[in-house]
Amino acid sequence: MIQDNIPYEFDENDELIFSFYKNPSKVLVHQFTFTNIQDYTVVLGFTEEISKKFDIGQYSYCVKFNSHDGELITLFAKERAEVEKCH
Repeated sequence: MIQDNIPYEFDENDELIFSFYKNPSKVLVHQFTFTNIQDYTVVLGFTEEISKKFDIGQYSYCVKFNSHDGELITLFAKERAEVEKCH
C-alpha cells in the first residue's frame, strides 16, 4: 500500500517507476517510467513490442516514487500480475 497513507504531490520532475519481474526468477522484464504526471494518472502502454517480453505466467511488480529532491519511496511492493493465453 501507499506508505503511511501519505498523499503525494507530483512535481513535473518527479518520477513514478513501475517495474515488472518474472516469477520465480525475479528477473526484470520491463520498466515504465513516468514524469510530468497530470491528475494523478498514468497509463501503462503495453505495446506489441513490450507485450512480447511477457510470456504466459506469473509476475510481480513494484511502484516507486522518485521525487525531484532525491527521495525514493516504494509505494507498492511485491504486487502480483498474471499473463494468460488470450485469443
